[in-house]
Amino acid sequence: MIFGLVLGLIGIYALVDFSGFWTKFHHLFFRNDLWLLNPATDRLIQMVPLPFFTQLVFRILFSIMLLVILLTLLSLVNINKNP
Repeated sequence: MIFGLVLGLIGIYALVDFSGFWTKFHHLFFRNDLWLLNPATDRLIQMVPLPFFTQLVFRILFSIMLLVILLTLLSLVNINKNP
């Protein structure tokens, strides 16, 4: 339940300030600055625009939240069956 709440807050943060979220995410998970791409020279950023990354993040967050909700409901049903 708490995990779902934290995930929801992360999703809200990403909705409000995706650029800030993206930067904090990379600072948290990467120790170098190789993730900083230059749109003028880096092919990845030229081929894959920002909307791709925003949609990817929201699809991942939505899928995880859906899974958490499903597992929570299944566990509640199981608890009620076996008191």
